Amino acid sequence: MTGAFHSAVAGRLAASWAQLSVQALAFWLTAGATWLAGRRSLAPLRDAAKALDHQTPVAQGGILLAGLLTVGGSALLVQQAARPVLRVLEGYWPRWGWPVRRLLTARHVRRAERDKARWQVLHPRVVTVGSAGPASRPTPRELEEYGRLERRRRSRPSAAEWFMPTKAGNILRAAERRVRDKYGLDAVALWPPLWQVLPDHARQDVGRAGAELERTVTAMIWAVLLCVLSPWAPLAAPIGIVVCAAALFGGLPVRARFFAEMIETMFDLHRPALYRQLRWPLPRDPRDEQTAGRQLTSYLWRGSDRAEPVFTESEAGPS
Repeated sequence: MTGAFHSAVAGRLAASWAQLSVQALAFWLTAGATWLAGRRSLAPLRDAAKALDHQTPVAQGGILLAGLLTVGGSALLVQQAARPVLRVLEGYWPRWGWPVRRLLTARHVRRAERDKARWQVLHPRVVTVGSAGPASRPTPRELEEYGRLERRRRSRPSAAEWFMPTKAGNILRAAERRVRDKYGLDAVALWPPLWQVLPDHARQDVGRAGAELERTVTAMIWAVLLCVLSPWAPLAAPIGIVVCAAALFGGLPVRARFFAEMIETMFDLHRPALYRQLRWPLPRDPRDEQTAGRQLTSYLWRGSDRAEPVFTESEAGPS
C-alpha cells in the first residue's frame, strides 16, 4: 500500500516500547553469544565481569545505563526503519530497480494466468456440486485444489496492471483493489477519514494487525544486522539468514494477509458511517454503490462545485 495509507494508522501500528526492546535485547544477546562461540572461550565474559566488579557503584550504574540506552536506542532506530523497509518489501522501488520489478511482476502475472486457467476448469464442476451427475462431480483432490486456487486468487489483484513484484505487495494491493471493485471507494484515499469514524474496538483490531506486520519487518531488519556481524561472529550469519528467510517467506505473507483482511473488513462494515458523517446519500443498491463510491472518492480527493448529490441531514449531534 502507499505511504499515505500507512501514515493514517502509523501511531496505532507502532509496536510497544517493551516489544521493541525485547527484539533489540535478543539481538544484542545473540550477537554476544555468537561472538563468544566464535572465540570458543568464555574468558572475555569472565574478564568483563571481573572488571565490572572492580568499578565503583556510580561507574557500574553508568555502564548499566549505557547498556540500556544502547538497547533502547537501537530499538528506536530499527522501528523508524520499519515503514520504509515495508514499502520496499511491498515492491515500491526506486526507478533504478524497475527492470527487476518488471521481471518479478511478469512472473507473478504468469503464475496467476496459469492458476486462472485451472480455476476456470474446476469452477463449473465445484459450483454444480449436488446438482450434477456423479460423472461430473469434483473429486476430493479437485476440491482441495480449488480451495488453494481460490485463496491464491484472493491474494492477487484482479487485473494484471495492478500486480506488484512481491507476494506481500500483491496481498495488500489485492485488498485495496477489492474495496474499489466492490464499493467504488479508493481504500488509500478514504482510509484517513474512515479511520476517524471507526469505533474504538475496530481501531484496536486494526492496530494489532498492523503491529504484528511491523514486528515481522523489524525482526527481518534485526536478522540482516546480525548477518553484518559475521566477520566478528561467524555463527551470526547462519542464524540471521534463517530468521530472515522465515520472516520473509513465512511470517510476512501471513501478517500481510491478516492486515489486509482487517482493512477490507473495516470498509465492509463501517463505510455507511463514512457516508453519514459526510452527509453523503447512502447508496440504494450494489450498482448504485459503485457510482456513489467513485463520486465520494472524487469529492474527498479533489472537491466539487456540482449541485448534486444533495447532502442529507446530519445525524451527528452538536460537538
